[in-house]
Amino acid sequence: MPQSKKKSKSKSKSTLESEPSEPDDVCHCNFCLLLCDLLVVAEVTVAIPRGDFGRIGDLLPDLAAMFRSVGSNKYAVEIVTLLYNLKYIWSPEFASMLLFC
Repeated sequence: MPQSKKKSKSKSKSTLESEPSEPDDVCHCNFCLLLCDLLVVAEVTVAIPRGDFGRIGDLLPDLAAMFRSVGSNKYAVEIVTLLYNLKYIWSPEFASMLLFC
């Protein structure tokens, strides 16, 4: 009786690395995403009363993405416009005057 060759159903290492894996715990992943957003909000609430404009400026791109993702498009556009003006349109002296007055 001839022995049939069993086909190996194992995947090669290269295909395993290229396939996206499903998260094991969706609740844990959602909690981590929520925690990241809340840490940004906590940092903003600490930076505003202290007047730390450099920290607020660093957080503006994250805030714009957060506003855009929840549907507050006008707030996101205003933040992106402010960032664009600070970086490309206004002179460095004028931009620093606005930020540090």
